[in-house]
Amino acid sequence: MGRFVDAYRYEDLPALVNAGRGLAPLDLVITNAKIVDVITETTAPGEIWVKNGVVVHVERGSFGQFKARQVFDAKGAYVAPGLMDSHVHIESSMMSPYYFGRAVVVHGTTAVFTDPHEITNVAGQKGIDYMYQNSRVDPVMRQFILVPSCVPAVPKLESAGAVIGGADVEYNAGEYPDAVIGLAEVMDYIGVINGDPRMTEILNAARAKGLYLQSHYSGIHGRDLSAYLLAGLGGNHEIRGAEDAEEVLRAGGWVDFRGSSSIDDSLNDLLPALRKFPNPSILRVTLCTDDVHAADLADRAHGHINKVAARVVAFGIAPETAIAYATRNVAQEYGIENLGVIRAGNLADFIVFNDFAALEPTAVFVGGVQQVADGKLVSPARPELARPAAGLQAEICQTMRLGEVKAEKLIPAKKTGANTALVNTLVFDGLFTKPGQETLPLKNGQLDLSGRDDLCFIAVCDRYGLETVSLGVLRNFGLRYGAVATTVSHDSHNLTLIYKDPETAAYLANRLIGHGGGVAAAADSGHCRVVELPAGGLMSLLPAEELAPKIHGLETMLPELFGPEPASLLKMAVLTLPVIPEIRVTNKGVVNTVSQEFIPLFPEP
Repeated sequence: MGRFVDAYRYEDLPALVNAGRGLAPLDLVITNAKIVDVITETTAPGEIWVKNGVVVHVERGSFGQFKARQVFDAKGAYVAPGLMDSHVHIESSMMSPYYFGRAVVVHGTTAVFTDPHEITNVAGQKGIDYMYQNSRVDPVMRQFILVPSCVPAVPKLESAGAVIGGADVEYNAGEYPDAVIGLAEVMDYIGVINGDPRMTEILNAARAKGLYLQSHYSGIHGRDLSAYLLAGLGGNHEIRGAEDAEEVLRAGGWVDFRGSSSIDDSLNDLLPALRKFPNPSILRVTLCTDDVHAADLADRAHGHINKVAARVVAFGIAPETAIAYATRNVAQEYGIENLGVIRAGNLADFIVFNDFAALEPTAVFVGGVQQVADGKLVSPARPELARPAAGLQAEICQTMRLGEVKAEKLIPAKKTGANTALVNTLVFDGLFTKPGQETLPLKNGQLDLSGRDDLCFIAVCDRYGLETVSLGVLRNFGLRYGAVATTVSHDSHNLTLIYKDPETAAYLANRLIGHGGGVAAAADSGHCRVVELPAGGLMSLLPAEELAPKIHGLETMLPELFGPEPASLLKMAVLTLPVIPEIRVTNKGVVNTVSQEFIPLFPEP
C-alpha cells in the first residue's frame, strides 16, 4: 500500500462520502471543464467535486446537480492534475523555499520532490531544518524532501561544512514525516557497486524507514547497471542520451527526463528513446528540471515543468501521455496514492489551461484552494517569511568562515630555475572536463598565461575553516579577461574563482566573503556585478521578480568577459563536482573523478 502524503483524515470520511453522493454541500466544483484523465489517457467534458481539499466525485453525466460554496467555471478549458517535478534543487533557484514555491506554482507546478543537499553541505542538519520550516510558511504548493545521501558527495576527494550518515537519515524521517519521502540522489554509485560501508549504512537506514531511494548515475551498462539497480534505487535524472535511456527502461529503471534546466537541459537528447517502444504511455518516465535559477523561472516562456511537458507534446507524444509523465508517473515513482490523478480520494490539485502547445495555466488549485487566477498569484507576498527563523539565522546566514583572500595565493608557482613547466590542465568540454597537459612559461617561478586566450586559472578556496586554496589551469572555458567568482559551487560549495587576473579574482572573493556568499563577475575591481546570496551563500531572500534583474545584470557582463557564447552562471558551478567526469578541482586539489585520485598540478618529469 502506498503512502498518503497529506492526511484527509479517515474520521472525516462520512462527510466526504456524503459530499460525493450529493447529500452534503461541496466546497468547490470546477464545471464546464475538459478533464485530462491520465488513467485512461483521454480527455472528456466533466465536473470535479471537491470537499475538504479532496476530490469526492468526477461527474461525467448530467451537470449542474450540486450545492457548492464555490463554483469555478472553466469555460471549456482543459483541467489536468497539478504538475510535479520529480527532482529539483530549490537552492539552484537562488531563492528561499517560500519564494521558490510562489515562482513555480504560476507555471502549474503543485508539487516538487527536492534534494536539499546544497544547503546541507553548507549547514548540515540546520540546512534541512531551514528548508523544511521555510517551505511550510504560508505554502502555495507542496514541497517534499529527500534526505541528502552524499554530503560530501565523495568524502575522500572533498570536504564540506557537514557530513551526513545513516543516523541523520533516520532522524529526518522521524522528525519530518509529513515531508521526508525518500533518500536523495545516490551519487556515489561506485560506493554502491563496491559495497562501501558508508553508503551501505545510509541505504540500510533509508530502507528501514521505508523511504524511496533516488538514483544518480551515467554511463553504467550491463552487469554494473544491474548491480546498481539491485540496490533498489529508483528514478535517475542523469541519463543524457536516448540509447542509455532505452537500456535503463528495458532494465526496469525509472528515467527522469530533464528539461528547462539552467545547467544541463538533456530533453532533446532523451526524447528519441520514446520512439523505441510501441507504447510510450506505459514507460517508466517522469519529468524534472533539476536546477533552474530565478531569472529563468521569472520568464513565462521558459517556465518550469509545464514547458518540459509541452516539449514532449511537440515531439509527437500524445498530450495526455505527456501530462501523465509529469503527474501520474511521478506519484507512482514515489509510491504516493493520492496525487497525480483526478479521481475520487485524491488531493484536489489542478491546473487550468487553454492549449497543450503552450501549456500556460490560467488557474491553479492546490488542495482545493485557488492559488493562481488569470496567471497570477492570488495571495500577496510576505517578504519576512523568506528569512530563516531566529534559531537558524546564524547557521544559515553566517557561513563564510575564511579570511581575506590575497592575490599572491592565486598564482600557481613552482620552485625551479627553468623558464617553463609542464602543467596538468582541465580541458572544458560542455558539462564535462578532460585531462590535458601544457608546457607553460614561468616568470619568477609563477605560471604566466599571458598570450594564451584559451587558458585561465581556477581556484577553490575552502570556506569552512581549513583556509586551503587549490589551484588549477582550465582550457577552453572561454574567459578572455577579468574574473568570475561563486559560492554556488557544487556540491560542497566552497568559494570558486575562475580568472585571468589574480587581483580581480581576489577582489571578487573578498566582496563575496563580505556579502555572505553569492555570484560575481568583473572586468576589473572598478567594473563588477554581484548577486548577493546571504542564505548559505546559495540563496537570496528576494522574490523572483526582484532577483531576476540582478541575475540578468550579471549575465549581461559575461559576453564582455567571455565572448559571444559565455558559460552560464550555473555551469561554472559544476567545475568542482567530483561525481562528473573526468577532471575537477575541489578544496583538496585537482582530482580524476573516474580513478578517484588526486593529480599534481605540476607532474613529475
